[in-house]
Amino acid sequence: MATTTKKLQASDMSSHREYKYSQEISQMMFVFGEIQDPNQETVNLVEDIVRSQLIELIIQARTLANKRGARHASAEDLIFLIRHDRAKVNRLRTYLSWKDVRKHAKDSDNSGGVEEITEDGADDKLAAKAQKITIKLPWEIMNMFSDVLPTDDEEDEDDIEAHEASILRLKEADDATRDMTREEYQHYSECRQASFTWRKAKRFREFLSLPSHLEFKTGDETVDIVGFLAFEMVRSLTIAGLEVKKALEDMRASHHSGSSPVLGKRKTQHGLGGDAKRMRREESPEHEDQPLPVCSLFLPPPEAHTALGPEHIQDAFARMQGDWAQQFEQMPLISDFPALPGFYQLLFLHIEPISTVMPAIMAWWQPGAAWFHHELIPDGTAAPATADPRTTMAIWQLGNCYLLLGLLSTFVFRAVRDALPSNPAVQERILGASFAALALADVTHVLWSFVGLPDELKFAVARWNSMTHGNITFTLFLFAMRIAWFLGIGRTRYYFGQRKSKAA
Repeated sequence: MATTTKKLQASDMSSHREYKYSQEISQMMFVFGEIQDPNQETVNLVEDIVRSQLIELIIQARTLANKRGARHASAEDLIFLIRHDRAKVNRLRTYLSWKDVRKHAKDSDNSGGVEEITEDGADDKLAAKAQKITIKLPWEIMNMFSDVLPTDDEEDEDDIEAHEASILRLKEADDATRDMTREEYQHYSECRQASFTWRKAKRFREFLSLPSHLEFKTGDETVDIVGFLAFEMVRSLTIAGLEVKKALEDMRASHHSGSSPVLGKRKTQHGLGGDAKRMRREESPEHEDQPLPVCSLFLPPPEAHTALGPEHIQDAFARMQGDWAQQFEQMPLISDFPALPGFYQLLFLHIEPISTVMPAIMAWWQPGAAWFHHELIPDGTAAPATADPRTTMAIWQLGNCYLLLGLLSTFVFRAVRDALPSNPAVQERILGASFAALALADVTHVLWSFVGLPDELKFAVARWNSMTHGNITFTLFLFAMRIAWFLGIGRTRYYFGQRKSKAA
């Protein structure tokens, strides 16, 4: 009873709610393959779904902004939420790039200082320069430096994929308008210009009805991005709904054409008389269980292109949610420190810092500087209780160097992990610089530790104590693991060993 009451209340609220984008959504659905006058209930359902999904997206973006300590959600927060849909991110980048081109063109026209271009080919150069404007996302930093030499022939996989997707959409639009008349094509072109935000920013804010703490920053491009995502949602729902409708129609058609409601399938009749020629023809594979042609006397005429129903959109939305959930579950778990995975992270982020901090504690506190100085050369005798002041000061300073090395490793590596969680290439480049310096220090440390041993102890490994093994054996192990990290053994390399892009 309670469930029925809630459904009645929800339906009553939806019937009294004002739908602000019925015309625009109808035009968008027509462009994506729906009939010119779609079902109004279907249009309202699409608007409800789009609004609920946008509010959920904005809430998640606001959560990301809170983690960054920002007051408002930014464009990067919204794009970060759809980063797994590479095709949609590429379309959004193209949309933002051309929006930036139009903005600069408008500013240049309003400035009144536009010079007349008279050189041959100058217009082509300006057009090419405009098309080269791209939007770089913050987690796609490809260089450690803020100033990078521009490259005119830069064209990555995202640009190629975005271009191919644009060509595919243009081909679909060309196929849809191939047989249109002039008036129909004019109406189709007007429908293609339907938008949620173009000169409708105030209406779009009223459509979302966001509370004050979720409002966008004034003058920010986040409103345009949310409008773009709303357009993409309408497209996805319409295309998926058409696929559901076509699958149901094909299922009904195959059910009706499988057998005649009156005569059924044509059966071969052996032993009922007739000539041998007819029997041989019926025994051939071509004529075995051949269905009768569909006759209009027994079946209704094929349905014309009908409008999408709310049930088609609901089924499509449920399938889209299920497909995304399954894709997200099958998506491999990506560590926030991909440049230092598994055993490398355990070794260099935990074990090595502990192994360098412990000698400092041992030199300062217990067993003390005298014991530390005595254990540098293994001789099997007991350590003295005290050491002279010069030796004590030198050991304490050595302990401070050990502490500094351990703190630098743990703090710098964690800062790289937290500041660049989605940029493994830059993570690897910074770690590589640190590991190169540490590897050089490993070599010199092992060299002087070995050279400083007495000749009778250099190759008498069995007589080495824990201090000697730490200075030589464990340091050699760390050096070998750093080389293995550089070679990509047991991990994926994102910067070292990768082909560098050609400079202009």
